[in-house]
Amino acid sequence: MVTPVSREELQQIPHLNMKALRDRAINLMPLWDGEKWHSWVPVGNGKVIRMQIAGVSEGDYLAKAAQLDSDLFITFVDLMWQRASWPEIVPLITEIEDDFRNMGTSLAKLKHIFQTRSLLPQGAPRTFANTELEYLIILCRTVFDLLQEMMSRIWQSRVFLLDPVAERRRKAAKLPDTFSKMCLRDNSPRSVEEMEQKFGLPRSMAERYVQAIPFFVELREL
Repeated sequence: MVTPVSREELQQIPHLNMKALRDRAINLMPLWDGEKWHSWVPVGNGKVIRMQIAGVSEGDYLAKAAQLDSDLFITFVDLMWQRASWPEIVPLITEIEDDFRNMGTSLAKLKHIFQTRSLLPQGAPRTFANTELEYLIILCRTVFDLLQEMMSRIWQSRVFLLDPVAERRRKAAKLPDTFSKMCLRDNSPRSVEEMEQKFGLPRSMAERYVQAIPFFVELREL
């Protein structure tokens, strides 16, 4: 849920570039400056207060370098918060982040199962591991579809193509909101040319989709 905060309040936060914000939402995540933490939180009525925190046990934070070696930098999550954090997109970003955290939890459970396999009944480690692997595959599929839903919303309401022909195609054909419908036709991969013609995609964008299809098909088969 997006909590309203006045621009005047946000301007007191030194690391925010308010000129670049426009109509996007801001994730008021803590900032690690390399030595100490800085944090601002909304408190209602459009206000924020500065809080002193000891650290982040789970969640996002801003930094030029990781505070801990185990902290994970996910490039496209960074890109989404930096460039695509419109209010209608924010719930999808947070869902993708939740899926990545759940993937990490599932991988940790697989490691724990392996390390304690000698303490478990015969056959139990295999059953436990199979369950976690199935869950990981489901999470991966979910991320693909969440990302495609995000692309569809942005494409529909936030994009304007300078090429008049491509812009007419973009308006005429809404992007599918699932990755399979976007990239497959009758279970066969769509080509770059087909994506250009059907959806009005720029060639470079269509090429990116096509590059991801082999992995996605393998994931479906699993």
